[in-house]
Amino acid sequence: MKKKLILAAFTLLSIVSNAQQLNMDFESWDETNPETPLPDNWVVANGMGQFGIFRDSVPQQGNYAMTLSRWYYYTFDDAVQQSAVNFKPATLSGYYKYTDNLIEQGGEPYSDTAHVYVFATKWNTQTQQRDTLGSGHLKMFGTDFWTEFNCPVYYTSSDMPDSVIIRLAPTERDNGNMGLCSMKTSGWCSYFTVDNLSLTENTTGISNAPADQFMLYPNPAADKVFIATTGNKTLRYSLTNAVGKTIVQQTPYTTGDAIDIEGLPAGMYFLTINNNGMLSTLKIVKQ
Repeated sequence: MKKKLILAAFTLLSIVSNAQQLNMDFESWDETNPETPLPDNWVVANGMGQFGIFRDSVPQQGNYAMTLSRWYYYTFDDAVQQSAVNFKPATLSGYYKYTDNLIEQGGEPYSDTAHVYVFATKWNTQTQQRDTLGSGHLKMFGTDFWTEFNCPVYYTSSDMPDSVIIRLAPTERDNGNMGLCSMKTSGWCSYFTVDNLSLTENTTGISNAPADQFMLYPNPAADKVFIATTGNKTLRYSLTNAVGKTIVQQTPYTTGDAIDIEGLPAGMYFLTINNNGMLSTLKIVKQ
């Protein structure tokens, strides 16, 4: 069953489904195998074992949510849905929890991160391939409580997409996947629970700025970064490096404050802004 679903994931990414987004609240499940039910209209991608996707009976709303996880370092599954669209998606919104995400690598623990991806695509009849017109990526950090997220889609084309791909990943991929779940979790960790997803429409064409109007300046930066936004807001932010290690966690930010990055090595970092439970992740390039 799992091998068929993995094969279906790759088939799904190459064609357009006739259906609109379905089972975004994870209420409907395939119980062909009652011990490992799988959410209808979602497929498994990059699976490396027989585990990783669970029906969660403590949802944000309704009867069920979906939980993704990893086991040690060699078993973790993503959930993917591709469907036809007749509008330009602007934001993927939903609710999530992310728990037991401590990873140990080389004797040094660090916090794992979950990920949300959105791709707006269109079939190219000349190349017989899909063109990506817009994409969005949100990095998710640990929380024991249901937290709202918003993942904006940024476009490089004014064309109308005919398909949208949503991909949910429970673990960081950029560290070689060699970190082990903390022994406190008995081999299981990085529980990424998701519920009540929805897409909003982009009516303005190409989107070069986040939907919530957050921007970072200067970027690249050598010593300080500021968050630019509309109005005066009291925010919280977390800062992680490119391999998911938390540098600063859940620190208050008031409009006009400077974020000190002077002592950090040069490279790429991710700043996740929490605005009353709504999350946005922006990249920082440290010179």
